[in-house]
Amino acid sequence: MVSFIISYPLFLWMLSAMLIPVLFHLFFKVRKKHYIFSSFLFFLRINPRLSSRRKIQEWLILLLRILVLLLLVLALSGIILTGIGYGGASSIVIIIDNSGSMSSLGLPSKSKLDLAKEAARGLLLLSGKEDRVCILLMVEDISVPLSLEFSSDKKKTSDLLDKIRETQATGLAAKALEKALLLLENAKDTPSQEIHIFSDFQETEWGKKPLQDLRFSSKMKIFAHAIASQPIQENIQISKISMTKRKMIAKKSFVIEAYLENTSQKRTNVHLHSMDDTGRKYSFSLDFSEKQAKQQDFSFVFDTPGLHWILFWIEGDSFSCDNMLATAFFCDEKKYVLFAGEKKDFLLPSLAIAPFPEGYGTGLEVEFVPAADLVQASQKRMPALTVARWDVWNRVLQEESAFWKKILQEGSNILALPSWDLMPEESLSFWFGCSPEQEEQSSQGESVVVLDKYNPLWEEIKDAKGEILLKNIKAFRYFPLNLLDAQGVLGLEDSKSVLSQKSFGKGKVFVSGLELDSKFCNLPLKASFVPMIQNMANMEEDKEEVLFLYAGEALPKNFTQSDSLHLRSLAGSPLDWQGHESLLSGIPRSGIYTLSNNSKTKYIAVSSSPHEAKEIFFTKSEIPAFQGTSFAFSSYENIDSFLLQNQRKRKGTSLYLPLLLLAILAYSIEGWILNPGNFPFRLYHKYKGT
Repeated sequence: MVSFIISYPLFLWMLSAMLIPVLFHLFFKVRKKHYIFSSFLFFLRINPRLSSRRKIQEWLILLLRILVLLLLVLALSGIILTGIGYGGASSIVIIIDNSGSMSSLGLPSKSKLDLAKEAARGLLLLSGKEDRVCILLMVEDISVPLSLEFSSDKKKTSDLLDKIRETQATGLAAKALEKALLLLENAKDTPSQEIHIFSDFQETEWGKKPLQDLRFSSKMKIFAHAIASQPIQENIQISKISMTKRKMIAKKSFVIEAYLENTSQKRTNVHLHSMDDTGRKYSFSLDFSEKQAKQQDFSFVFDTPGLHWILFWIEGDSFSCDNMLATAFFCDEKKYVLFAGEKKDFLLPSLAIAPFPEGYGTGLEVEFVPAADLVQASQKRMPALTVARWDVWNRVLQEESAFWKKILQEGSNILALPSWDLMPEESLSFWFGCSPEQEEQSSQGESVVVLDKYNPLWEEIKDAKGEILLKNIKAFRYFPLNLLDAQGVLGLEDSKSVLSQKSFGKGKVFVSGLELDSKFCNLPLKASFVPMIQNMANMEEDKEEVLFLYAGEALPKNFTQSDSLHLRSLAGSPLDWQGHESLLSGIPRSGIYTLSNNSKTKYIAVSSSPHEAKEIFFTKSEIPAFQGTSFAFSSYENIDSFLLQNQRKRKGTSLYLPLLLLAILAYSIEGWILNPGNFPFRLYHKYKGT
């Protein structure tokens, strides 16, 4: 079917200019003037036919002038004739790259995504009335209601393009092409099939393994339209954060280390912000030199148990799609540490565990009870850690062995400290996993070293290189421990253990041959002593109840086993979506989300992809992902050149030049009719006269 499109419809408003010659012809004729002559003797007699011929000539000139203006306006409006010599409609798949890298500036100074959508609209303009179009995205975005069906409704398709917006994700080129191939295989009735890809062809998406598993038929034509990129001026990226792996506790302060990197070659200053679910905000101004990496620490305390989240983002660089990182976690109720005895008997350990009232800052609350009431107090409220001396455990573990075995299995921990007047009984070796030897003394002090460098006790006592910050520890009076099935944690330089650990179900039994008092060793005077003994009360690791993803990353298959899902954002990019699980493959923007079905709710923390700032783009036809696949490559410069380059590919012919030549011809004829002697015919007469 032959049809036409108008590239620049604005020029059609100039068609009203055709009235100008008509107005001049009807209302601005040259008026006749009267002259008085004495005789008509010297005037030629006018043939009456000449008058009627002149009128015909005037109307012909008017029509030619109108024709000249009409042809010029039509030429300027960019009419393209389509469908000549073509046997039917086309099925066209348009793939838009909406990955994070497309948010940066292209050439000219527009975002590359805007340029890609502009080019896609141009392709719609070039398509015929019977052509069918389907739009696909390289990053699936549930906020854009795309349909995996072809449509010949250009307005509907254009409206879909308007809804496409930037993401913070890495695109999946192979998945988008696989969908395009499936669509075209189901449209075999169309004689022509086309795939048009509008992308910056960043190495992250297009430098991966070739698409050899995809089989494109011979009538499928692939067009790769590259959107040129401007260099990113400054970019600071949050590469990762580091925080404790222990279970979070309400009222316990903790530190999150944010690691940032300048990926550009320029010095820059940015602001690093954080915001949590309580509304607290922190900001730091940071200066970066070229390719510099930095660490910034944040300290947080949450007073209530339950879900808590924190967002980190950067402000002030020229590329924003890799600037946000999200984390979330659950806080338990503050924990309970029970001491069998008076406070003066455990002064330094109790202060290290709970220096402030109600457990603020540590999430640990202490209670001192008589040894006789230890079991009763533990039954009322299961302690996270029970601290008692060997003589107390001699009696308690024998009398209430079933009770202590139960709470150890459930995750409660024990710390057994020395009794200077009574050694543990042999039966306690089942519980302790070790047996203390006779007391030893050293006036100069024996050096104490770490025996188990990978023990979770040291998690918060390490420097940037992973070295444990537990140095120059001296023991003056101590009991070496003879290990049976326990593991040595601290020991002397001769490898004798003075602190051991034995796993008992989910719980741990710590036995110390050191009295935690400065008279017997200097360990309680070290800053590392505080997190060490606090960790004894919180050995439980986080159960990872929150799923951590990068934007665009696929959700685990077992995470969405439900026909009806509800995805809602708690922080970050606004989103409230409901639908079938088959429609939800990933989340394209960073934030904190809840994913619910009829029975339960799961939590997801999504961070922006760290790969989208890489400035490696394929600008030639050698794209690794298309290895072994035939395709046409072109660079997108502007909409005018794009339309001109693609009109022939879209079986169309521009009528600009033919209309312009016809306008010149009409103007020439009009001029010859008015002044026949001034045109090339005059040359002919001169030549004939010679």
